[in-house]
Amino acid sequence: MEIVKKLAEDCCRYGNDNQNFGFVLARASIGFGKSHSQMEKEQENLLKFLGEQVFESLRKIIMSAPLEDARMLTYRYQRIRQDMESQIADVMRKQLKSKESSGNADNSVKLQHAESKLSELRTTLSALGREATAAMEAVVVQQQQVTFDRLLAMVDAERAYHQNAAGILNKLHDEMVHAKHHNEAENHYDETSSEPKTPAQDSQSTSEDHISTKIGEPTRNETSEPTRNGQEVDYVGEVIHPFDAQADGELSISVGDYVVVCQVASNGWSEGKCKGKAGWFPSAYVEQRDKAPASKMIEPGLLTT
Repeated sequence: MEIVKKLAEDCCRYGNDNQNFGFVLARASIGFGKSHSQMEKEQENLLKFLGEQVFESLRKIIMSAPLEDARMLTYRYQRIRQDMESQIADVMRKQLKSKESSGNADNSVKLQHAESKLSELRTTLSALGREATAAMEAVVVQQQQVTFDRLLAMVDAERAYHQNAAGILNKLHDEMVHAKHHNEAENHYDETSSEPKTPAQDSQSTSEDHISTKIGEPTRNETSEPTRNGQEVDYVGEVIHPFDAQADGELSISVGDYVVVCQVASNGWSEGKCKGKAGWFPSAYVEQRDKAPASKMIEPGLLTT
């Protein structure tokens, strides 16, 4: 944990020092550092809960009054049992002495007194034994119930901790994947922009100025495209992963949206239209569909190019 903590701190430091340079690693480093700080906070909350709600509750039942009362009854039972065993030995001695000196009134009185005391001890021991047993059984039931409840609470807390940690990591992963795709697209755009254009390409570019020139898109083959509602499109796609536009020319899409995909570039990006807006988005975030459902029917005006 110390190694990961140190790595997270170093990542935050690196990201803060280099974020103005636009490095994708700087943004990812800041995200990594912040995410691990959040997970560390979640772990602190878990440990605090375990200390206050589990450890303290179990400690209280160990020191509770019912348990102390049951222990006291058990102690008294053991002590009276020892007294009774001593009294039994005393009665046996007096019986032997009474037999040896038959007719001795004093020995007979002492024997009767010892036997009477032994009878009282037996009665007391029997009642105290039942009371101590009932008290201890009640304490055991209470302790088992409280312990089970606290164990369940501990499992719930640990489960919530791991779910929150997984959510933080999933969010970080999505952000890093998006940053990677965005960076690769920008690099591809820079490479294609630096290549000299042929006269044919210049002429073609002029005739397609109304098409967004985001991230080195390929030229559409107008003769091979199918038609839908009289407008040329490649296909209709359903959004399976959300995407938030981060730069001009990108298109924000949400899960369940339907997009008219106009172009698919070799760099992993596609151009399309959704809800009256056009732009680029990751191709993997959309799956092709035969048609849009009636509730998601695409307006003809959105298919114009």
